[in-house]
Formats: sequence, C-alpha cells, structure tokens
Amino acid sequence: MVGKCKLCLQEGVELRMSHYISAAVYRTLRGAAAPGMNPNPFHVSRGQSVQSSKQDRASLLCSDCEQRVSRGGEDWFFRNTLRNDGKFKLLQTLLAGRASVHQQGVPTILYEANLFPEIDADALTYFASSVFWRGSIFGWNSDGSVPVNLHGYADQFRRYLLGERGFPEKASLMAVVRPPGSPVDKVIYGPVGSSRGGNSYYRFPVPGFSFMLMVGPKLSERDKRYCLVRGAGRPLVVTTIPDEHIFREARSALGFHD
Repeated sequence: MVGKCKLCLQEGVELRMSHYISAAVYRTLRGAAAPGMNPNPFHVSRGQSVQSSKQDRASLLCSDCEQRVSRGGEDWFFRNTLRNDGKFKLLQTLLAGRASVHQQGVPTILYEANLFPEIDADALTYFASSVFWRGSIFGWNSDGSVPVNLHGYADQFRRYLLGERGFPEKASLMAVVRPPGSPVDKVIYGPVGSSRGGNSYYRFPVPGFSFMLMVGPKLSERDKRYCLVRGAGRPLVVTTIPDEHIFREARSALGFHD
C-alpha cells in the first residue's frame, strides 16, 4: 500500500503492516504454552477477552521507520524481557544487584537503572513510547475508535521517536517489572486508560512488564518521582501489584464485576 508514513510524514511511500504491539510478543507467548494448551495469547478489548492468534496490524509506517522503531527499542527489549523459555535477563540483572529501596514484608523493590550498565533505559523508554504513540494514531478499538488520547502532545512523541527531540517534558513514563509465575503472564492488551484532571493516564502489559504513561500539564510529584526518564536514577519498580489490575481489567472486559 502506498501512502503517507505516520512517523516521518513522507508522502507516496510504500507502507508496511505495522503491529500495534510487536510481533515478538506473540512469538514469546505462543512459545510459552504447555503441551496440549492453547498457545495463543489473550486479547482484551472493549467488551471481550479472547484467546486468539490474531495480531493487530495496520499500514502505518514506511520500511525505514519500521526499522527505526525496531532498532530504537524493540530489539533490545525483547532480548532482555521475559522469554518463552522462562528466562528473564533484565530481572536477573536487577536481582543480582543492589536495590535502592526495599522494605521487609513489602512486595515492591525499587532499583535505579543508572546503576546497571547492562540496562538500556533509553530502549525501554523508546519501546513503551512507540506503543502508546501507535495507540494514538489509529482506530485499534473494535468499534474503530482511537484508544489513546495524547491531547496536544502526540506530535512531540512522534518527533521523539523520530529522533528530533527528547522525551516530552509534560509526560511521565513508569516501568514496572513483573516477576513471572502469575496467571496473567499471558494476558496482553493495547493501552487502556482515561483522562482526568487535565491529564491522560494509560497503561499496557506485556510479558515481564507493565508500562504506565501520564501526559498533561498537571503531573503529580509521584508521577515525576517514578518517571523512567527523569526520575532520580531512572527508577525501575519490581512488583506483582499490577497483576491484580490486569486480572480485573480482563474480568471486566468479559462482563464480570467484583
């Protein structure tokens, strides 16, 4: 298909079929299934949750920009996140190092990515930002609506992904590392969230991680403190707390209510 690339804005270029969430996620999840079990991941969207081989794709980017996104974050991310053989390189790196905040009996540990030369916080930021941005430029929802509202900051994210500027000043990205072993390890969905108080809040899970993006002029001190980009030491939080939120969102999509 020939058209306009959503990232570089070049006209009359051959557009590739871009995944909403990288195809590497699906390879990881399909390979993780036990013998005799459905190997496909769970897809959660408005009003439904299904286990399917379907991958959300659309003609959005030119070949050069597809490669840019892969090199900018996806390649590193999928070499270091939870894999289908159970290995989780990034988590093992953190657990072998020194935690910055850890209280006995509290299921949350905070690490500073800057203290670990093996961890590429820029790649993590780029990967997550590319997913949130893709959610803002196409009607991925089952009813054709656009799932992410970045208000007046969408072009700032586009230019950041293009390498023309830094991460948007009025945005905060939180990265939560999720240890494996939860029933929701195979649950994935594109960004969900809402706008309130002048800000937008969105989140999405992938194997090993949950990412949260806050965008707007009224970011809280907590939003800023835990930001992977500008928080002190570039914080990474290790916890299973998001698993309960993911479970509730999947139940809600199926029509169950607690």
